[in-house]
Amino acid sequence: MVNILIKCDLNIEWVTPTGVTVKQSYISVEDERVVFKINRKRRDIVLKRPILPFKVDNRKSKNSIIPNIIHSLDSAHLNKIVTELNNLNVDVLTIHDCFIINPNNWLILHKTVIDMYIKLYSDESFINKFHQTCLDTIKSKYVIHDE
Repeated sequence: MVNILIKCDLNIEWVTPTGVTVKQSYISVEDERVVFKINRKRRDIVLKRPILPFKVDNRKSKNSIIPNIIHSLDSAHLNKIVTELNNLNVDVLTIHDCFIINPNNWLILHKTVIDMYIKLYSDESFINKFHQTCLDTIKSKYVIHDE
């Protein structure tokens, strides 16, 4: 399904289990070298400029879809952990994927991490919604004839 979206130059979109909409959009670009002088010294930089009309970078889209989905699910998992700890009145501080918590509450954190992981990955609705979103994206641009 994802390969069809990529081959049709369509962006891939999904909604995480926490309700965040993710849009993967890698546009084909070309390099443009710009030369300038600063204090009489020549400097050159390479700018990435989109190729017009906009076209999806198929290679980049295909190579990044699985890591991007996994990162979005990891983010949803962390969000659910913090939300649950907040509901339990447990103070927590996060830095990226690290937790700072009162040592007296480590068992609560441990149990919450496991419980939220099980809830997240035992629910098939994410993959079903992702599949339906892919179908809807294709149907919005193309007429599909069932045989």
